[in-house]
Amino acid sequence: MLKRGCDLKGMEPLIVEAWCNEFPQLGAAYRTKEGFAAIWGWGNQADARAGYEAWVRDMPADIRPAFQPLITAITNWEAEVFAYFRHPITNAFTECMNGLSRRSQSIASSAQIAANRWWPSSPSSRTCPSRPARALAACPQSPCPL
Repeated sequence: MLKRGCDLKGMEPLIVEAWCNEFPQLGAAYRTKEGFAAIWGWGNQADARAGYEAWVRDMPADIRPAFQPLITAITNWEAEVFAYFRHPITNAFTECMNGLSRRSQSIASSAQIAANRWWPSSPSSRTCPSRPARALAACPQSPCPL
């Protein structure tokens, strides 16, 4: 149900069709989702706006509450949303970089926590847990470069 209809392969279209026939409300929601996704394939802003208005107008009343947050967001950000058709640029790259930054920050902070677990607070008592004290004394790098 999360895949677009055009991305279904093999037996998947038959399975989705069976579900939609067995559960009419689910079928209506799936067709409504597909109708909204089709708007973004239209070539220009005027056609997309007309398509969106038709999508909202033709939506079955029983599933409208499920799509109300989307309708509200489009209504509140209509100019920005439909500007996509004049300049088809998204912020996907920025969001990807933000995600990578958060992930690396998380990894770094967990590594710092792990290092703090064995690292003593006083410099005179610092010994490396993976090497004996005599090997550490011969080590030119201080503190231990683990």
